[in-house]
Amino acid sequence: MEEKMMTDSQYLEILKEKQPFVSSSVSDPKDHIFPDVPSINSDVYHSLINLIRSKSQHPSMPLAAVVLGEAGDGKTHLINRLIRNREKSKQNTYQVAYIQPIEDPDQTYTYLLREIVTNLFVPLDNNRPATIMHGILANLVKPILAEATFNDKNLKKRIHTIIETDPVNIFFDIQLSPTMWTKIENKLKKQFSTLCFSSLIHVLMQLRYSDRLFAIIEWLKCTAIDAVLAKSIHVTPSKLLTIKAQQQAARDMIKDLSVLIGSCHYPLLVCFDRLENLESGDQIRSFGRMVEFLVDDARAMMPVAFCRGDLWTNILKKQLNSHVVGRLESNQFELSGCNSEQSLELIASRLTWAYGHFNHNYYPFPKDKLDNAFRDRLRSPRVVLQKANKMLRDYISFVPRSIIEQLHDQFRNQYQKVLNTFDRFSPERSRIKRALRLFFEIKDFSVDISTGDKYIDFLFSQKIISKKGSVIIDLQHHHKSVGASLKRGVDSIKNNPDACVLYIRDERCLLPAKWKATNAVLDQFKKLGGHFLMLDRNEAAQCYAIALMNYAIKEGDISVETSAFDMEKASIESFLHFLHEYIGHEPFSLFKKIADILQLRKKKVPGGGGGVGGGNGRKKIKLS
Repeated sequence: MEEKMMTDSQYLEILKEKQPFVSSSVSDPKDHIFPDVPSINSDVYHSLINLIRSKSQHPSMPLAAVVLGEAGDGKTHLINRLIRNREKSKQNTYQVAYIQPIEDPDQTYTYLLREIVTNLFVPLDNNRPATIMHGILANLVKPILAEATFNDKNLKKRIHTIIETDPVNIFFDIQLSPTMWTKIENKLKKQFSTLCFSSLIHVLMQLRYSDRLFAIIEWLKCTAIDAVLAKSIHVTPSKLLTIKAQQQAARDMIKDLSVLIGSCHYPLLVCFDRLENLESGDQIRSFGRMVEFLVDDARAMMPVAFCRGDLWTNILKKQLNSHVVGRLESNQFELSGCNSEQSLELIASRLTWAYGHFNHNYYPFPKDKLDNAFRDRLRSPRVVLQKANKMLRDYISFVPRSIIEQLHDQFRNQYQKVLNTFDRFSPERSRIKRALRLFFEIKDFSVDISTGDKYIDFLFSQKIISKKGSVIIDLQHHHKSVGASLKRGVDSIKNNPDACVLYIRDERCLLPAKWKATNAVLDQFKKLGGHFLMLDRNEAAQCYAIALMNYAIKEGDISVETSAFDMEKASIESFLHFLHEYIGHEPFSLFKKIADILQLRKKKVPGGGGGVGGGNGRKKIKLS
């Protein structure tokens, strides 16, 4: 980028507006906006690329890895680099699935499947409805099309051009006859007849119909779908399964997807991040089962864990079985931080991002001052940015802002990112559950998640105002399953007439009018005093943003500026204080509705926390 002529005051105004050295924690590696600095952690990056290359050449090779680094060392940014460089590449060498921490250990394989499928249906670009899964299927279809005969020479020429340039356009830019699509499907079924279920091929071949995408995704997740959705993709309606049977179905689907991915010779890198949020032994062992299963049974998928070194050594290793530990440590990499050259390269990249062109003299920083500041030792990328941010205060005056205000800005950014990429966030019970638990706990309710009931997510109670009740989060698409959840809500009210029962759904999980029996139970539930809350797009995004921000803070990945212009990790206490100040009020419409239902009044929070660097006097809450 060519350097533009600007005055010093113009440069400083840009820096004041864009703040290029603020904390750049990443809740989702696909959301990172800042430029990459390839030299930072390049050794670990290239080691992972070499592993991917080995996996691509030998899909059945049982490979796994663990990347160790402290908060701010660039673990999630490394995943972002893998994704970015994959997207820039013209060749399909690998794909990346980013897995958030599991909340419910009883859902180990169904959760893993949902996360994998969600990642496989990330759009390839903004210009067409093509997803990563379209790309995988295109690679399976193109050799069949290449050998097919066509009477129309122009069509044949066009098909070969698409195959050579951008195979995914097979599904969007050409019109093949139904007979040809049937032939392709039958050939694929024959090719994979002993390796995976033919129904998987049948369903995936319908990706050329964009109006069937929702049903395809839910079927791939092994969600129980009703007759209407099943009919739309020409499969038999799902049966309601036990939890054990659901887990086995999910395992089978992951293995079948792995077979298809492996046949394309580009592996799926399954990245487990935010492992600090695995707070119970059951959650840690659930993570271990996922890794073990992927290594042993889903050979085209390579698990890579990203975590802090002390977490790995002192907690995870001690609770995972030796087989899992051995697999991960067979390829163990450590992030090393930035040397003086890399530190200045990082600062230059942020200045370039802010100015829109390369600034040769690092303005406003004198080069010798930067050399002196960063020459003595290795620093994490985050520490480099924090130090540069503090140095910037010598040139630009900023009005001190409270920690609560800073967290509010962080939340608004996270919320907007979720809204902008909402299709990536399929309805997820555990995320909604975490957000709701936080709401009840900051309102001084006792929360009991050990209900022993598959329908009830948690119980809540508060003796002071004599309020108690239960929360049912139901995101199912099968009328029998939905009816069973509602029936459980009806029974709860009958057994505890004074209790408040909240039944919550995502608007993407509608209740069709033709489900007459199910809607009759819903009417009964509401007549008895039950509360039905249907989350709209904004409310669902609020829940996901709260959960993701909670994960990031627990991991130590969100920083705030103190009154001395130093940066420190945002604490769980300050996050809870922020939620207490804002939750239950606009734009937190869901929580305002619940507060109104429970007739809760906003209370003044003791201990401050509104000032710069302030904490809060609230009791400590641990989400386990």
